[in-house]
Amino acid sequence: MKLRYVNPLGKELTLDTWPKRKDYLLQNWEGFGEVPVSLQTRKSPYQDGVTVMEQLLEPRHLSLEVVLLGESKQDVYDKRRFIQSLFNPKLGQGRLEWYQPDGTVYSIGVIPDGSPNFPGGEARTGFSQIATIDLIAPDPMWEDVEVTTLTLSSVIGMFKFPLVLPTEMGVLDNKGIVVNGGDVATPVEIVFYGPVANPVIKNETTGEYIRVNRVLPDGYSLIIDTAFGSKKIILVDDEGNKSNAFGSVDLGSQLWWLAIGENEITYESDSGGTTRVTIAFKQRYVGV
Repeated sequence: MKLRYVNPLGKELTLDTWPKRKDYLLQNWEGFGEVPVSLQTRKSPYQDGVTVMEQLLEPRHLSLEVVLLGESKQDVYDKRRFIQSLFNPKLGQGRLEWYQPDGTVYSIGVIPDGSPNFPGGEARTGFSQIATIDLIAPDPMWEDVEVTTLTLSSVIGMFKFPLVLPTEMGVLDNKGIVVNGGDVATPVEIVFYGPVANPVIKNETTGEYIRVNRVLPDGYSLIIDTAFGSKKIILVDDEGNKSNAFGSVDLGSQLWWLAIGENEITYESDSGGTTRVTIAFKQRYVGV
Protein backbone atom coordinates (compact mmCIF):
# COMPACT_ATOMS: atom_id res chain seq x y z
CA MET A 1 0.00 0.00 0.00
CA LYS A 2 1.41 3.34 -1.06
CA LEU A 3 -0.08 6.84 -0.91
CA ARG A 4 1.18 10.22 -2.04
CA TYR A 5 -0.27 13.53 -0.86
CA VAL A 6 0.45 16.88 -2.54
CA ASN A 7 -0.85 20.03 -0.87
CA PRO A 8 -1.84 23.26 -2.71
CA LEU A 9 1.69 24.68 -2.24
CA GLY A 10 3.28 21.69 -3.97
CA LYS A 11 4.71 20.23 -0.76
CA GLU A 12 4.33 16.44 -0.80
CA LEU A 13 4.74 13.25 1.21
CA THR A 14 4.80 9.57 0.23
CA LEU A 15 3.38 7.08 2.74
CA ASP A 16 4.14 3.36 2.52
CA THR A 17 3.23 0.27 4.51
CA TRP A 18 6.84 -0.87 4.06
CA PRO A 19 9.06 2.24 4.22
CA LYS A 20 12.65 1.66 3.14
CA ARG A 21 14.04 3.80 5.98
CA LYS A 22 12.95 5.29 9.29
CA ASP A 23 10.43 7.76 8.04
CA TYR A 24 6.62 7.62 7.75
CA LEU A 25 4.90 4.24 8.13
CA LEU A 26 1.31 3.96 6.83
CA GLN A 27 -0.33 1.80 9.50
CA ASN A 28 -4.06 2.07 8.77
CA TRP A 29 -6.44 3.69 6.27
CA GLU A 30 -10.22 3.95 6.01
CA GLY A 31 -12.86 5.38 3.67
CA PHE A 32 -11.25 4.40 0.36
CA GLY A 33 -14.11 2.20 -0.81
CA GLU A 34 -17.36 3.05 0.94
CA VAL A 35 -19.14 6.38 0.56
CA PRO A 36 -22.50 7.50 2.04
CA VAL A 37 -25.53 7.88 -0.25
CA SER A 38 -28.31 10.45 0.09
CA LEU A 39 -31.66 9.43 -1.44
CA GLN A 40 -33.69 12.20 -3.09
CA THR A 41 -37.31 11.09 -2.72
CA ARG A 42 -40.87 12.21 -3.45
CA LYS A 43 -44.05 11.18 -1.66
CA SER A 44 -47.58 11.48 -3.03
CA PRO A 45 -50.76 11.61 -0.92
CA TYR A 46 -51.76 8.15 0.38
CA GLN A 47 -48.56 6.60 -1.07
CA ASP A 48 -46.95 3.80 0.90
CA GLY A 49 -43.28 4.54 1.19
CA VAL A 50 -41.64 6.99 -1.21
CA THR A 51 -40.54 7.25 -4.85
CA VAL A 52 -36.77 7.49 -5.27
CA MET A 53 -35.86 10.31 -7.67
CA GLU A 54 -32.08 10.23 -7.41
CA GLN A 55 -29.22 8.72 -5.41
CA LEU A 56 -26.54 11.29 -4.60
CA LEU A 57 -23.15 10.46 -3.11
CA GLU A 58 -22.12 12.44 -0.04
CA PRO A 59 -18.57 13.79 0.47
CA ARG A 60 -16.06 11.03 1.16
CA HIS A 61 -14.40 10.88 4.60
CA LEU A 62 -10.94 9.30 4.70
CA SER A 63 -8.70 8.61 7.67
CA LEU A 64 -4.98 7.80 7.74
CA GLU A 65 -2.99 6.48 10.67
CA VAL A 66 0.72 7.15 10.22
CA VAL A 67 3.65 6.22 12.47
CA LEU A 68 6.41 8.83 12.49
CA LEU A 69 9.73 7.00 12.85
CA GLY A 70 12.74 9.08 13.87
CA GLU A 71 16.42 8.69 14.57
CA SER A 72 16.03 10.79 17.72
CA LYS A 73 13.37 12.62 19.74
CA GLN A 74 14.17 15.83 17.89
CA ASP A 75 13.77 14.00 14.57
CA VAL A 76 10.29 12.88 15.65
CA TYR A 77 9.37 16.44 16.65
CA ASP A 78 10.61 17.71 13.26
CA LYS A 79 8.43 15.14 11.50
CA ARG A 80 5.43 16.19 13.60
CA ARG A 81 6.01 19.78 12.55
CA PHE A 82 6.26 18.76 8.88
CA ILE A 83 2.98 16.78 9.07
CA GLN A 84 1.22 19.78 10.62
CA SER A 85 2.53 22.07 7.88
CA LEU A 86 1.72 19.63 5.07
CA PHE A 87 -1.86 18.92 6.16
CA ASN A 88 -2.73 22.53 6.98
CA PRO A 89 -6.53 22.87 6.50
CA LYS A 90 -6.19 26.60 5.82
CA LEU A 91 -4.42 25.88 2.52
CA GLY A 92 -7.47 24.32 0.86
CA GLN A 93 -7.74 21.28 -1.39
CA GLY A 94 -4.79 19.04 -2.18
CA ARG A 95 -4.52 15.74 -4.06
CA LEU A 96 -4.24 12.22 -2.68
CA GLU A 97 -2.89 9.49 -4.98
CA TRP A 98 -3.29 5.76 -4.34
CA TYR A 99 -0.77 3.43 -6.01
CA GLN A 100 -2.01 -0.08 -6.80
CA PRO A 101 0.25 -3.18 -6.91
CA ASP A 102 -0.21 -3.42 -10.70
CA GLY A 103 1.04 0.15 -11.18
CA THR A 104 -2.39 1.76 -11.58
CA VAL A 105 -2.74 5.11 -9.81
CA TYR A 106 -6.00 6.72 -8.68
CA SER A 107 -6.38 10.30 -7.49
CA ILE A 108 -8.88 12.30 -5.42
CA GLY A 109 -9.11 15.91 -4.27
CA VAL A 110 -9.09 16.18 -0.45
CA ILE A 111 -9.16 18.85 2.27
CA PRO A 112 -7.72 18.16 5.75
CA ASP A 113 -10.58 17.85 8.25
CA GLY A 114 -8.84 19.79 11.01
CA SER A 115 -5.20 19.52 12.02
CA PRO A 116 -3.47 16.13 12.38
CA ASN A 117 -3.91 14.53 15.80
CA PHE A 118 -0.97 13.19 17.82
CA PRO A 119 -2.34 11.03 20.66
CA GLY A 120 -0.29 10.37 23.78
CA GLY A 121 0.15 7.26 25.88
CA GLU A 122 1.17 4.14 23.98
CA ALA A 123 0.90 6.06 20.70
CA ARG A 124 4.04 8.00 21.67
CA THR A 125 7.38 6.36 22.47
CA GLY A 126 10.96 7.53 22.49
CA PHE A 127 11.62 7.57 18.74
CA SER A 128 8.12 7.18 17.29
CA GLN A 129 4.76 8.94 17.27
CA ILE A 130 1.38 7.95 15.83
CA ALA A 131 -0.43 10.65 13.81
CA THR A 132 -4.10 10.48 12.80
CA ILE A 133 -4.99 12.47 9.68
CA ASP A 134 -8.64 12.98 8.71
CA LEU A 135 -9.51 14.11 5.18
CA ILE A 136 -12.69 15.12 3.35
CA ALA A 137 -13.17 14.66 -0.41
CA PRO A 138 -15.89 17.15 -1.50
CA ASP A 139 -16.19 15.21 -4.77
CA PRO A 140 -16.24 11.57 -3.59
CA MET A 141 -15.15 10.12 -6.94
CA TRP A 142 -11.69 8.67 -7.49
CA GLU A 143 -10.27 9.35 -10.94
CA ASP A 144 -7.41 8.39 -13.21
CA VAL A 145 -4.22 10.39 -12.76
CA GLU A 146 -3.53 10.40 -16.49
CA VAL A 147 -5.76 12.47 -18.78
CA THR A 148 -7.11 10.78 -21.91
CA THR A 149 -6.83 13.24 -24.82
CA LEU A 150 -8.45 12.68 -28.21
CA THR A 151 -7.61 14.72 -31.30
CA LEU A 152 -10.39 15.00 -33.87
CA SER A 153 -9.81 16.42 -37.35
CA SER A 154 -12.65 17.35 -39.70
CA VAL A 155 -12.36 17.95 -43.41
CA ILE A 156 -15.58 18.92 -45.23
CA GLY A 157 -17.47 15.66 -45.74
CA MET A 158 -14.92 13.67 -43.68
CA PHE A 159 -14.20 12.82 -40.04
CA LYS A 160 -11.19 11.07 -38.60
CA PHE A 161 -9.35 10.37 -35.34
CA PRO A 162 -5.64 10.50 -36.19
CA LEU A 163 -4.48 9.72 -32.63
CA VAL A 164 -6.37 7.78 -30.00
CA LEU A 165 -4.47 6.92 -26.81
CA PRO A 166 -5.00 5.43 -24.29
CA THR A 167 -8.71 4.78 -24.83
CA GLU A 168 -10.67 2.50 -27.15
CA MET A 169 -12.11 3.95 -30.32
CA GLY A 170 -14.03 2.94 -33.39
CA VAL A 171 -14.53 5.03 -36.53
CA LEU A 172 -17.42 4.99 -39.01
CA ASP A 173 -17.48 7.80 -41.61
CA ASN A 174 -18.05 11.03 -39.62
CA LYS A 175 -18.66 9.32 -36.26
CA GLY A 176 -16.38 8.05 -33.50
CA ILE A 177 -16.96 5.88 -30.44
CA VAL A 178 -15.33 7.06 -27.20
CA VAL A 179 -15.39 4.57 -24.31
CA ASN A 180 -15.77 5.81 -20.75
CA GLY A 181 -14.68 2.82 -18.69
CA GLY A 182 -15.36 4.47 -15.33
CA ASP A 183 -18.26 3.90 -12.93
CA VAL A 184 -20.02 7.22 -13.57
CA ALA A 185 -20.38 9.92 -16.21
CA THR A 186 -17.37 12.20 -16.50
CA PRO A 187 -16.88 15.85 -17.55
CA VAL A 188 -14.75 16.83 -20.52
CA GLU A 189 -12.49 19.67 -21.59
CA ILE A 190 -13.03 20.52 -25.25
CA VAL A 191 -10.69 22.79 -27.23
CA PHE A 192 -11.60 24.12 -30.69
CA TYR A 193 -8.60 25.34 -32.70
CA GLY A 194 -8.78 28.01 -35.37
CA PRO A 195 -9.17 28.60 -38.19
CA VAL A 196 -12.74 27.33 -37.81
CA ALA A 197 -16.25 28.72 -38.29
CA ASN A 198 -19.25 27.72 -36.16
CA PRO A 199 -17.93 24.38 -34.87
CA VAL A 200 -20.35 21.83 -33.38
CA ILE A 201 -19.43 18.80 -31.29
CA LYS A 202 -22.23 16.43 -30.33
CA ASN A 203 -22.55 13.45 -28.04
CA GLU A 204 -25.05 11.41 -30.05
CA THR A 205 -25.42 8.96 -27.15
CA THR A 206 -26.89 11.60 -24.83
CA GLY A 207 -28.36 13.79 -27.60
CA GLU A 208 -26.47 16.85 -26.31
CA TYR A 209 -24.31 19.19 -28.36
CA ILE A 210 -22.10 22.27 -28.02
CA ARG A 211 -22.24 24.78 -30.86
CA VAL A 212 -20.04 27.87 -31.01
CA ASN A 213 -21.48 30.67 -33.15
CA ARG A 214 -18.34 32.53 -34.15
CA VAL A 215 -15.29 32.38 -36.38
CA LEU A 216 -11.98 31.51 -34.73
CA PRO A 217 -9.05 32.93 -36.74
CA ASP A 218 -5.82 31.02 -37.20
CA GLY A 219 -3.90 30.90 -33.92
CA TYR A 220 -7.04 31.30 -31.79
CA SER A 221 -8.60 28.59 -29.62
CA LEU A 222 -11.72 28.15 -27.50
CA ILE A 223 -11.54 26.12 -24.26
CA ILE A 224 -14.74 24.57 -22.84
CA ASP A 225 -14.70 22.91 -19.40
CA THR A 226 -17.91 21.08 -18.41
CA ALA A 227 -16.96 20.06 -14.81
CA PHE A 228 -19.05 21.07 -11.80
CA GLY A 229 -17.50 24.01 -9.98
CA SER A 230 -15.17 24.93 -12.84
CA LYS A 231 -17.46 25.32 -15.87
CA LYS A 232 -15.96 27.84 -18.25
CA ILE A 233 -15.71 28.87 -21.89
CA ILE A 234 -12.50 30.80 -22.54
CA LEU A 235 -11.30 32.40 -25.78
CA VAL A 236 -7.52 32.45 -26.24
CA ASP A 237 -6.17 34.77 -28.94
CA ASP A 238 -2.98 34.33 -30.97
CA GLU A 239 -0.98 36.17 -28.27
CA GLY A 240 -2.25 34.02 -25.41
CA ASN A 241 -4.69 36.58 -24.01
CA LYS A 242 -7.80 35.02 -22.42
CA SER A 243 -11.37 36.29 -22.25
CA ASN A 244 -14.80 34.96 -21.23
CA ALA A 245 -16.67 33.59 -24.27
CA PHE A 246 -19.91 32.20 -22.82
CA GLY A 247 -21.80 34.54 -25.15
CA SER A 248 -20.44 32.69 -28.19
CA VAL A 249 -22.20 29.43 -27.34
CA ASP A 250 -25.55 28.62 -28.93
CA LEU A 251 -28.43 28.84 -26.43
CA GLY A 252 -29.48 25.25 -27.12
CA SER A 253 -26.06 23.92 -26.20
CA GLN A 254 -25.47 21.79 -23.10
CA LEU A 255 -22.08 21.34 -21.48
CA TRP A 256 -22.29 17.57 -21.81
CA TRP A 257 -20.45 14.76 -20.05
CA LEU A 258 -19.39 11.37 -21.34
CA ALA A 259 -21.91 8.70 -20.31
CA ILE A 260 -20.80 5.34 -18.91
CA GLY A 261 -19.64 3.02 -21.68
CA GLU A 262 -19.66 3.90 -25.38
CA ASN A 263 -20.28 7.48 -26.51
CA GLU A 264 -20.84 8.28 -30.17
CA ILE A 265 -19.21 11.64 -30.93
CA THR A 266 -19.60 13.75 -34.08
CA TYR A 267 -17.84 16.96 -35.07
CA GLU A 268 -18.81 19.44 -37.78
CA SER A 269 -18.05 23.02 -38.80
CA ASP A 270 -18.81 25.50 -41.58
CA SER A 271 -15.12 25.87 -42.40
CA GLY A 272 -13.38 24.85 -45.55
CA GLY A 273 -10.23 22.76 -45.29
CA THR A 274 -9.11 20.96 -42.13
CA THR A 275 -10.23 21.93 -38.63
CA ARG A 276 -9.23 20.41 -35.31
CA VAL A 277 -10.72 19.84 -31.86
CA THR A 278 -9.48 17.93 -28.79
CA ILE A 279 -11.44 16.24 -26.01
CA ALA A 280 -9.74 15.50 -22.68
CA PHE A 281 -11.22 13.57 -19.75
CA LYS A 282 -10.48 11.35 -16.79
CA GLN A 283 -12.41 8.19 -15.97
CA ARG A 284 -14.02 8.34 -12.50
CA TYR A 285 -14.78 5.59 -9.97
CA VAL A 286 -17.19 5.23 -7.03
CA GLY A 287 -14.58 3.28 -5.05
CA VAL A 288 -11.17 1.69 -5.46
